[in-house]
Amino acid sequence: GIYGVYTGKIMRIGRAAKNWDVLCPSDSEYERFFDVLKEKTASYEGKMKVYYYPYDVIEELKYRLESPSASLLVVPNGKVKLIGPLPFICGDLKKQKLSEIWENYKMAWRHPDVIEFH
Repeated sequence: GIYGVYTGKIMRIGRAAKNWDVLCPSDSEYERFFDVLKEKTASYEGKMKVYYYPYDVIEELKYRLESPSASLLVVPNGKVKLIGPLPFICGDLKKQKLSEIWENYKMAWRHPDVIEFH
């Protein structure tokens, strides 16, 4: 059987960004979606986990500007990303020391490209 399901808001990246005017749910549609997820979380308790993240990528960026994550995201090629679905790279473990990447990571949250991303 399945252990759990993980879902959340649609991310405005890739093809979703190109078709955002068609795909983007309204606030009331999201409210109903999360109500259903809460119901399912309760009804599947003890059988399956229902995980959901209530923020979109822009809300996440705004939050992280004030409260950066305390962990790095290292992708298989050694690059270190600021946040998963977005194109911001703050280091390369194949070429840089971890301490240097960590300093880049902390500063990257205040980079104009990150602050102005939407």
